[in-house]
Amino acid sequence: MIKNTIKLYKQLSDFNSYGIPNNFEGANRRLNRLSTYHYVYIISAVVGLCLAPLLEYGKCKQENIEKNINEMCGLLGGMWFPLEFDRFPYKQVYYLFQVYSSFVIYQTSSMISFSITETVEHLIIRLRHASNVFVEALTEKNCVVRREKFKNAVKYHAVVMGYVYVCMWFHIL
Repeated sequence: MIKNTIKLYKQLSDFNSYGIPNNFEGANRRLNRLSTYHYVYIISAVVGLCLAPLLEYGKCKQENIEKNINEMCGLLGGMWFPLEFDRFPYKQVYYLFQVYSSFVIYQTSSMISFSITETVEHLIIRLRHASNVFVEALTEKNCVVRREKFKNAVKYHAVVMGYVYVCMWFHIL
């Protein structure tokens, strides 16, 4: 699906055939800014998630003593191993694995979700542009030019709807 998605994004980047949609530059700047905010947010959230067990380590150890339990402290999630695991370097290596896994899972899923959002925004911009191309064609005074513009508008609309269909087929939407 990656090759097909790249092909779709290349097609969506083609502005030579039907022109650049109205307000595309403004929407693109807004989405780029939101993408930066989103990236900083997800990195901050994952860093906070990974640091929380370390910040609560002392409290966890104190609870273990008070309640006479032997819970493992300083890890992102609870776990059970049939061997002594709460010692150096096993616990630290496992913690680093959890941190790495958290970054991969949360950041990747978040980036994919935001890419889908950007794709939908781009399709909305393209659909509005196709609508404007129809309006321009229908307001043309010259009959021959109007027919040619209308034919072009129908082709453009079919291309944009093809993008929507492809996105749905790839399960992007």
